Amino acid sequence: MFVPSLFRRLLVVAAGLASAASAAPPSYPNSLQIVGQALPNQTLVIGSIKYLKNDSLHDCGDLLTSFSGCTLIVLALDGDRAMGFGFRHSQDFSWSLPPGKYVIKALNRNNDVQAVSLTFTVPPSAGPVYIGDLYLNIRDGFLSPEVRDNSDAHKGQSSSELTKSLLGNEDNLGHLDGVISFCSGDWGLPCSSGKQGVSPLLPTKSRGPFAEGFAAKDLRPIIQWTTSSRKDVTYDVALYRGVYFHGVPYRGRLVSYQEGLSQSTWRPEQPLEAGRTYFWSVRVRSGQIVSNWSSNTAEYGTGLFSPVWITMGEWFRFDTPSDQSQSENATPRHFGPHR
Repeated sequence: MFVPSLFRRLLVVAAGLASAASAAPPSYPNSLQIVGQALPNQTLVIGSIKYLKNDSLHDCGDLLTSFSGCTLIVLALDGDRAMGFGFRHSQDFSWSLPPGKYVIKALNRNNDVQAVSLTFTVPPSAGPVYIGDLYLNIRDGFLSPEVRDNSDAHKGQSSSELTKSLLGNEDNLGHLDGVISFCSGDWGLPCSSGKQGVSPLLPTKSRGPFAEGFAAKDLRPIIQWTTSSRKDVTYDVALYRGVYFHGVPYRGRLVSYQEGLSQSTWRPEQPLEAGRTYFWSVRVRSGQIVSNWSSNTAEYGTGLFSPVWITMGEWFRFDTPSDQSQSENATPRHFGPHR
């Protein structure tokens, strides 16, 4: 059958546009809503949230914060911003999400942010996925998340058969046989109400009448920390890119991980993004046994115009300069490896 050349070219262009559209990255919402069915090319994600205080079910609010609630901060690993799921009471949920890997990063309760760090995977299938019942138990001010498999109780949420993809801990970085916390082991570093592990030395705190937080001087900042009193240990350092939810940064994708450093200083091999928050931490290593990651455990302050919180279990963080022309390393240069 004869097809005019112009029409044939239009067919090729249309096919190319369709292919490009199918390859477009998934679109993630700013907030997660309860839905009855999945959107096109997405999957229904089912589970339950139970909020507890000292092992007893509780509303997420009290006499002082009766109108507040909780927000789960959820990150798609190939996304650039976090999503939030707000709730006031223990409840079931059903979200519509594109296939991929996700992390429930934190629980925000009236600006008290505590780490959750549980992952789940949404497979590329048409059926609903059950990720578990998430118990968020606040014991003596600290969050203890627990995942339980109660899939039989959720069969009524969907007419289709459920696929299990239960929440699990975030993958441990590097090579290790075990973890001994700073509070349980002799790592030669403090474990107190203020900090666990090393303390940050560089980047330093910003200076000036309008300054808040820590600021890097360039896009390949030197990261430095206090040393252990033990001489037979090495250090692992991890650097994460921040993602934002309502203007608040959270630890997002891993940018770099370095294992077995003999010195208490390190520098990223590649320039970081300008005008972005980054999170970092250090753990101590003795052979294949490591400490937990160093953190601020409970430290609050107030900025000049807005409150600044460093919350329980929070990693260290800094901001990169927003003006790349002011950074001496804005353009990649050839640096030797820092390993």
